[in-house]
Amino acid sequence: MMAGMRVAIIGGGVSGCAAAWGLRTSGAEVVLFEAAAALGGRLATRVRDGCRFDQGAQYLKTDTPGAARAILEDLPRDGLADIGREVWTFDAAGIIAPGDPAQNAQPKWVYRSGLQTLCERLAAASGARIETASPVQALRRTATGWDVVAHDSVAAFTTVIITVPAAAAAGLVRRSSLHAGAAGAVTAALDAAAYRPIISVALGLAAAALPERPYYALVNADRRHAISWLAFEHDKPGYVPAGRAVIVAQMAAPWSAERMNLPGADVAAGAVREARRLLGQDIAPDWVEIERWREALPETLSGATGLAAAESHGLCFAGDHLTGGRVHLALESGLRAAAAPPLGASR
Repeated sequence: MMAGMRVAIIGGGVSGCAAAWGLRTSGAEVVLFEAAAALGGRLATRVRDGCRFDQGAQYLKTDTPGAARAILEDLPRDGLADIGREVWTFDAAGIIAPGDPAQNAQPKWVYRSGLQTLCERLAAASGARIETASPVQALRRTATGWDVVAHDSVAAFTTVIITVPAAAAAGLVRRSSLHAGAAGAVTAALDAAAYRPIISVALGLAAAALPERPYYALVNADRRHAISWLAFEHDKPGYVPAGRAVIVAQMAAPWSAERMNLPGADVAAGAVREARRLLGQDIAPDWVEIERWREALPETLSGATGLAAAESHGLCFAGDHLTGGRVHLALESGLRAAAAPPLGASR
């Protein structure tokens, strides 16, 4: 990396934090801008009544090189634990069956402090300056790079890495002064991405209300059920105190799309009803937490060729809209952006 290089990363999810971590030995000055009050994006760990639960991504896989290196070798491993239980399947009729043996043989990693810990550790190890609660409003092209406009501040950078979801990235490009031809190619590539909406409903209840079961979570194999994923968060080491249980029901895209704007009480009642049917028992939660993910998992991806048109202008992209909705793949995307031209070319 040439002396004086300044890199702005927009988005503090796993791709943005991984990009910052990938630049840690580059010599660049790196600033990460995150609109929310905390890092994590869809690595969303919540706490209620002493119970910890993940309302976005559910666990970590390490079967790609960058994810394995970061999670298992370079970052602190204290609190890292394998759930150690299987994921089973169910179909539209609610029939539950064992899952894929090969998939179940792989570790399912979590941190005892929650999955959000991964972003926090990547950011801390990166040495980057972290600006939370700092939504970026616009990018302005300059003779030496980009001005990043966030709140009422403007800062100059050589290169910008955009890691927010595709629609937000496209909006930011449209508010930038990227050359018209390149801007058209980039926005067309970003507009090609489409996401599934998911409403995630966490249910807190007494552990005694649940019978023993041979699985940690259930996944809908035919994508024809109202629930797409049902997980027992108290199976994750360190998450839930003794005597308590937390179930996370992530509702299917059609169900979620129809109810995205309904009151929380209606959403909760519907999710509890579907969970009761699937499990065949009377679930009576004493609290409910709802997370509405309008852009949860990519159905179609952005066009990588179109995005490459921006690299010569000092603008790079990363995120699950390029890779698919898995944490380890989004992490790899951030690492690739950190190594791409013009960043990688100047090292």
